Amino acid sequence: MDGWNDLGTDVLWLVRAWLSNETNGRSKHTGDTSRARLLQKNVGDSRRDGQASDSIITTWQILFEHIRRQIPIVARLLSLMSLFDRQGIPEDLLCGQYEREDGSKVNFDKDIYTSTSYSLVKIGTDGSQFEMHRLVTKRWLELNQEPETRKESYVALMDGSYPIGRHENWPICQALFPHVQAAAGCWPDSAKVLVVWASALFKGAWYAREIGQYGVARDIDVSVLEAREAILRVDHPDTLEGMNGSALDLQSLGDYKAAEEMNQRALEGREKAFGKSTPLR
Repeated sequence: MDGWNDLGTDVLWLVRAWLSNETNGRSKHTGDTSRARLLQKNVGDSRRDGQASDSIITTWQILFEHIRRQIPIVARLLSLMSLFDRQGIPEDLLCGQYEREDGSKVNFDKDIYTSTSYSLVKIGTDGSQFEMHRLVTKRWLELNQEPETRKESYVALMDGSYPIGRHENWPICQALFPHVQAAAGCWPDSAKVLVVWASALFKGAWYAREIGQYGVARDIDVSVLEAREAILRVDHPDTLEGMNGSALDLQSLGDYKAAEEMNQRALEGREKAFGKSTPLR
């Protein structure tokens, strides 16, 4: 879709069309396609500073408020999707991960159809992945402060879905890696959830290191080790595992002195916890 990622996308016409439509998104697909074309209309070079104009920002806000009030279940789905990286969002990680306030069953196909009809979400070529317009992700997060419980659920979802970075797991790791990176911005308030968060990121760093993205792995492992040292003992197995990962990063980056120091810290911690005969993992 041309214009899908243009910062100058004109959503004003889109919102006017939808808010004046008595069916509130229940029209036939042909009408949805026409409205989708409105989202692609480029308003030119009026935002040279790289920021959306006030009118477009206000228009997004109107649309989001309309969705929150009229179809809150779609708002819940968009809230979940906004925590992912905006591209390659897998359907199987969305289904069953959001619910109505009363706990009643949701209709994912209907909810995702409504989202695509509003041109807030695009279906990928394989039909099993979705993409959010980058302004949708940005503005939704800015205008809707996601509750901590939703972020915690996303962190748990990533930890449960992301495998360790061994070669046989690379296809899954590659597909989900951007979403694990997105979880890095969801530092939890709960110490219990922080352990889960660090676990998800540790596996992401493992994969990054395996494919030669040593700088990326190092950046992630710094956060992992910081979290684990803050909530676990310095000689806790997970903390020591984080030190070992950091040492591998440093060695791969050619910082051999720092790598040796980190390895020594890990060795001393393991000997303190388990005795000198226990080797590092």
